[in-house]
Amino acid sequence: MHQNSGYGSKLTDLLAGILITPQEVVSPVENAISIGMVIVNTRAEPHLEQEFANRTASELEAMLRFANRNTPLQFIIVTDERTAPVVGHLMSSVIRKKLSQDIIKNVYEKDLGIPPLYFSQVDYRRIKAEKPEFVHTFRNLNGTVGSDKYDEDFFYIAPLYHLAFTSLKKMIVLDCHDLEFHDDISKLAAEFTKMDDSEAVIGIGLDLSLHYRVMLTKYAEVHPDTQLGHPGPLQGLNSGVVLYDLEKMRKSQVYNSYLEPLMAEELLAKYLYRATLAEQDWMTNLGFSYPELFHVLPCHFNAQTSIQYMSNELVDVFDQYHYCDKWENLKIIHLNGCGPGPEHCGNNPNHKSQKYKEGAYFNIGFAINWDMIEKVRTGKMHFIIVDDYED
Repeated sequence: MHQNSGYGSKLTDLLAGILITPQEVVSPVENAISIGMVIVNTRAEPHLEQEFANRTASELEAMLRFANRNTPLQFIIVTDERTAPVVGHLMSSVIRKKLSQDIIKNVYEKDLGIPPLYFSQVDYRRIKAEKPEFVHTFRNLNGTVGSDKYDEDFFYIAPLYHLAFTSLKKMIVLDCHDLEFHDDISKLAAEFTKMDDSEAVIGIGLDLSLHYRVMLTKYAEVHPDTQLGHPGPLQGLNSGVVLYDLEKMRKSQVYNSYLEPLMAEELLAKYLYRATLAEQDWMTNLGFSYPELFHVLPCHFNAQTSIQYMSNELVDVFDQYHYCDKWENLKIIHLNGCGPGPEHCGNNPNHKSQKYKEGAYFNIGFAINWDMIEKVRTGKMHFIIVDDYED
């Protein structure tokens, strides 16, 4: 079993909610994978919403379960002063549980343990402070501001990570509550090497829906020959799993030019739709304009489950956007949007795509609890709950 020394002090610091500046975050060892998550409690209550906390814990547990023991993991939690101790308690509980389970299991299994783990917590406002004019411009242009969804500054800071984490070279940023790991995160990190000899500064998966096809309706009317929004590499991006090559981002004049307010406004207006998905829309529009800046991850690393756009008039082309691979080949499953039936998304229950009819989109071994689906759709909750079937 891997000997993880020093966890007492690490977990004590986590529980204390100690914050450092993003500039102070350094890679603890040369081969560590830096993993960022944004977790900010916007509720009046001092604790995280319970289902959110449960899903975040499940994501962390699965990530540790599949991680190899030889690659250190550095968790960088983007949060605020009020949330930091709560997140520290959550992560500490997950790690103590895993260590305890491995001690018990080691009686029967020898190849157990977790990799060396490191932790940092930073205030998201320190990231915003690197270019607050970009955040203000972007936030004011977003169509959902004023509602419960994407109504906070931390939804708009992702394009600024390279300006804040100046001592880091690379960082993976993950949705914190709706990802299900089925493989070692080091395989995702290996995608960075595919960016080395290219102009790509960001690695990101496609949005496996027709969202941008629908959003680009006006643009397609003006530009009838456009390939934007069509199935393939220009169908739009999904920011649930993102690889940031921070060094290359800092060096890219094109990338940084679109952080200037006037250029950001131009980018968000260019494709004739109102942004509603925070940084995802900014990245997608930048990818439409400069596809060379983005390495498209294999869909296996961000296989999304939402069937929202399997609607009556789009059902015949839905599979061209959505299907990735057999369930057992998926490495990270992104439990987003709505389902499992068309009727749960407000669509005709009789309109189902061919792959859906074949059972390709939901694993028989899992049941999805959609009790919270209305809250998800209205933006009051941004996750869905997956539970194992019980015999």
